[in-house]
Amino acid sequence: MVKFDATLLRYLDEEDFRVLAAVELASRNHEIAPAMLVEKIAGLKAGGARKRLRWLLKHNFLMHDMKFYDGYRMNYMAYDYLAMRTFVKRGIICGVANKIGVGKESDVYSCTNDDEKEMVMKIHRLGRTSFRSIKKNRDYKNGRALHGESWFYLSRLAATKEFAFMKALYEEGFPTPEPIDQNRHMVIMSRVNGTTLTNVRELEHPHRVFKDCIDLVVKFAKYGLIHGDFNEFNIMLTDDDEVIVIDFPQMTSTNHPNAKMYFDRDVKCIHDFFRRRFKVMTEYKPELHVDTERQTCLDKRLQVTGYNKENEKDPLAALLDTKDGRDGGDADESDYSSSDDDSQADPDFDDAKKASKKKRHVDPTAGATEDADAPKLSKDLLMELAIPQKPREGDDGRHEDDEEEEEEEYDSEKEAERKKALKELKKKKKAMDAASTCSTRRVPKSSLKPRNSMISVSESGVSEINKEVVTNRVKGILKREEMREVYRVCKKNSQKPADKRSTKNDINNARRDVRAMKYDKPGGGGVGCDFTM
Repeated sequence: MVKFDATLLRYLDEEDFRVLAAVELASRNHEIAPAMLVEKIAGLKAGGARKRLRWLLKHNFLMHDMKFYDGYRMNYMAYDYLAMRTFVKRGIICGVANKIGVGKESDVYSCTNDDEKEMVMKIHRLGRTSFRSIKKNRDYKNGRALHGESWFYLSRLAATKEFAFMKALYEEGFPTPEPIDQNRHMVIMSRVNGTTLTNVRELEHPHRVFKDCIDLVVKFAKYGLIHGDFNEFNIMLTDDDEVIVIDFPQMTSTNHPNAKMYFDRDVKCIHDFFRRRFKVMTEYKPELHVDTERQTCLDKRLQVTGYNKENEKDPLAALLDTKDGRDGGDADESDYSSSDDDSQADPDFDDAKKASKKKRHVDPTAGATEDADAPKLSKDLLMELAIPQKPREGDDGRHEDDEEEEEEEYDSEKEAERKKALKELKKKKKAMDAASTCSTRRVPKSSLKPRNSMISVSESGVSEINKEVVTNRVKGILKREEMREVYRVCKKNSQKPADKRSTKNDINNARRDVRAMKYDKPGGGGVGCDFTM
């Protein structure tokens, strides 16, 4: 849980907030804001930004990370202070009191303004370990997929969306708190003199409160909205048993594919709670699109998850309409004549009209009649119906479309030949480069002589012992045996030298003693290794 402490706000000056804002801007494109970029954005004097960064790091506003480069990462405490400073400069709040609520996505605090009016400050804190599946359960980008967005950005989107929903609902007369202001991940709203429904143990008129809750669900649906989390934790009751709704980030549209499931779930939550707590038994369960007649498209205005543009035509139908109008000759003249005065006075509109007229006037074919009232058939429509057309005088029977197709085929063949020649040229160049770099012929591994082998094969095919390899191997074995004996003697005598130099001297002395005692012979022959065959 993030600890919120507003006492340090009075000790931060303009330069501290300037550095924090620079870290916030640099964090838009960097998970860890580079220190040099922060200094450049802050624009302070030489060393000023570094000094402020150290002070902010000391008081846990930032986190320092040097795994890949020298950078800083902002935490929720710094984000809280940036938002609060904005509210203070706007004159919205002047003090923050105690915490009055905690949720899985946000914290709620009490605050006051200069007129000592008590308000509520809701701080969105997405990314808690207890609720990290929010990226799957919430749609903050209107259907677009998330690509590594930070939790600060998602908290900001959640606060912006909730403030927009609350403002629109409050203006439409819904029982919600009055929205006052919003910045970053904080929302300021009026305080409701009441308590949540889950803390209410007794009601004077439980059936009336139950009916008010169900009617509110139906009213939401009439405006094209579904709350999605309409339960006892998001419903407040005033002293007069008036129902107030809070918490709106999960709202969906009635056009959503799962709208019926969300609507039935909200109704079921109210039924279960009143039956369990107040023993209210009723079978009144409204159904979506049956008991809810849409009155307005508030979901379209707010762009809620799952909304549809009802006035927008189907793309296939629009395409068919335009095709019919293009093939129908002068049938579209009424569209231009019925346009308003602004469109007729526009010169661009007139040019488009003339161009479209030229496009629509097609010479009559042989199959068409000379009567003006008869329908005129275009070439495209005759080709679709597979009706042969009579060539014009002086025409060899070939049409422009055929000539264009032949030219396209010729161009494609020419392009294929050019690509083939270019490919062969690249192969030849690659072979020439390989021949120039490889001056010697590659020798197969089977013909190479084995390295460090004790037995060698002469040119005549006779196997011989490689004395040099054997000598080096025996020397290595003796050296290892010598070192083992040295460590054995040191351990036996319990030698504990004080430093590295004395340790080295002791090892050399022990090695000399071992050689004189064990390996040296009276004849002075040294190590006895004779390889005469």
